Amino acid sequence: MGNHAELVLATTLVLCTCALAWGLMAWPLRVWPRASLRFALANAQLGISLQLVMLRGEELDWRAWALADLTGLAGFFLLHGGVRHLFGMKPAHRLEWVAIAGLLLAYALLPPGPESRAAYRTLYSLTAGSLCLVMAWLLFAGSRREIDARAAWVFSLPLLGLAALMVWRLSQTLPQLGAGVLLGRDRSAMVWAVFGLCLLVNMALASCVMTRLVLVIRRQAERDALTGLFNRRVLQRRLAEELARGQRRPQVLALLALDVDHFKQINDRHGHAAGDAALCHVATLLQAQLRRSDVLARSGGEEFVVLMPETGRAEAAQVAERMRAALEAQPLEWEGLQIAVRASFGVADSTQAQSEDGLLQRADAALYAAKAGGRNRVVLAPA
Repeated sequence: MGNHAELVLATTLVLCTCALAWGLMAWPLRVWPRASLRFALANAQLGISLQLVMLRGEELDWRAWALADLTGLAGFFLLHGGVRHLFGMKPAHRLEWVAIAGLLLAYALLPPGPESRAAYRTLYSLTAGSLCLVMAWLLFAGSRREIDARAAWVFSLPLLGLAALMVWRLSQTLPQLGAGVLLGRDRSAMVWAVFGLCLLVNMALASCVMTRLVLVIRRQAERDALTGLFNRRVLQRRLAEELARGQRRPQVLALLALDVDHFKQINDRHGHAAGDAALCHVATLLQAQLRRSDVLARSGGEEFVVLMPETGRAEAAQVAERMRAALEAQPLEWEGLQIAVRASFGVADSTQAQSEDGLLQRADAALYAAKAGGRNRVVLAPA
């Protein structure tokens, strides 16, 4: 009994430590604070539940029976809500409250003592196991969408293991004495399993949070905040990579430089919000004309650059003309007005320059020629 009590205490300490760590994540670090706060409260609730279970005996005791189970199940509901918040999924408040109301009614009707042991075991195991399965699926789907499939499997496995533990617990022959909310016939083995799985679930959730945080930071470092396009730093890196690849295996790449015509007039007449909307409008229309292998970047202000691997000037000029025509055909809809958005294009390719700066200068020179020639046109850099 002493060894069993020590295991429960160790598991409680692990859960409390995890609760403290998630609390720090929620505040002051503010890392997905809504999800982190729910994970902190879930760990605290599960730790309190374990300690309440240790009070169980042969007498009727609402704390050790009904309150212990309901506190533990509240922890699982909080975990479920945290996973949804982590991936920005729609909350399931109505379904959760219906389930909670049903559980409260069921536990209110059961005598809080050993004679209700089988019913308590069934209610707890079915509810916790079902929530773990749902959470495993949500974690898998969210991680696969925002990280990758391999990480999704790794992150969801501990929750699947916890669901399997609930199924195994439910299937066991009822013990004669002192079963707890998370304990089976071999109580020490069960607590060891709970200890390991709780640790693994928290590690999986923390790994998922930190991976997403790294991806967000990387995206902020690589993407333009307004349009969501790549920034100039990424363009220069990708251009250097493509030029280096071209030296190993001969291939031509094209570069398109474009500038929104009369952009200052849009800002002056309609306001900076309209100017921002115009830039997003341009980014959307340009992206629709490109291949997956092409790189569209906002290089600054109203200027954009397109990198097109394995593409010559003539083919790139055709793409640029499609872009120009798309912009001309689709004005920006802004507060009931139609604002004409045009652009001038300059096109160069790697047969004209073998360095990053040289290629960018050739494309810019063609762009300036398009501006000087009347705007809203495509100009190829001279051979």
